[in-house]
Parts: sequence; structure tokens; C-alpha cells
Amino acid sequence: MQPYIRLENVGKVYDTKGGTVEACAELHLDIRQSEFVAIVGPSGCGKTTLLKMVAGLVPPSSGRIAVDSVDITALPSHQRNMGLVFQNYALFPHLSVARNVAFGLEMKGMAKTERDAEIQELWKRLTDSEKGEPSSIDVLGRRLMVPQAARGAAFMCFSITSLAMLVVSSFENLMMPFSNGR
Repeated sequence: MQPYIRLENVGKVYDTKGGTVEACAELHLDIRQSEFVAIVGPSGCGKTTLLKMVAGLVPPSSGRIAVDSVDITALPSHQRNMGLVFQNYALFPHLSVARNVAFGLEMKGMAKTERDAEIQELWKRLTDSEKGEPSSIDVLGRRLMVPQAARGAAFMCFSITSLAMLVVSSFENLMMPFSNGR
């Protein structure tokens, strides 16, 4: 089976005042479609750099990144159709969760009525209203507790991407809101 995301000899070297720092060295990785992959390691080992390279925020110093057999190594991040959720969740603090999501959809050119419908449909899929959980969709970003902020950031990412969701976060904060106790 052909991998969906393939990294071939991907490396990143940063130039610093004291010389060079190798953040990622000749990494080979194949990820199949719908596969859940965790990159773990100590602080500073290159996990975030790797995800930034896949998302197109940081260019690799060497190697090739392909999605569905298409080389995307030189493709700008805004054309990769991937979402990256950072550990600080990167929500606009002055906007509600719904408005944070709407912003991304608006930037993609989606009409307001279509955005509103998309937001409501996705929110229904991502939350468990049967448990009687209060909705955080209308809460301002700055007022969210950590699990709510994690859910909001993932919600934003799901709404604007279709190829891959890349997460730089603690598992417990991101996954717990979606586990539904299972």
C-alpha cells in the first residue's frame, strides 16, 4: 500500500551564531491515510520542527515531503491544505470558538450561510451533547479552560483542512474532549 504522507531523508539544520544546529536528521517516515501517528521525544529533539516542515512553515534543509505521491516540499503552507494545532492552541482571544472557526472558513472564501451550516454540523460531530456538556462554541477564546481551548483549536483545524491535522500538544488535553469516555 502506497503511503499517504512520505518523508524521505528529511532534515533541518539551523544556522546560529555559534555554528549549526541539526534539528532533524535524515528522517524517513511513511504514513498511511487515516493512520494516527505520534512523534514522541524529549524537549528540543525536533518534533515541532518536523511538523512545521510537513505543514510548510519551515523549509527542510534536505529531503523530500510527498502527499499522495505528489512532492510538496516547495509548496507554500497555504496551499498544503493541512492544519497545525500548536500547544498554545492559537485561538483569537477576542473571538468566540465559532468566530475563530468562521475566520478560517472565510479566508478560504466560503459564503456566510455555508460557513454557519458547516460550523454547526462539525460542532455536532465533535461534541457529545447527550452527556449534557455545556457548549463552549460561543465562549471567547480567552475565557476557555484548557480542554475547551484544545477542542476549539482542533475544531478550527478540522474545519479548514482535509489532508492532515498535525498536533503539537499534550495528548491528554487534545484527545480527552473527543474520547466520549471510550
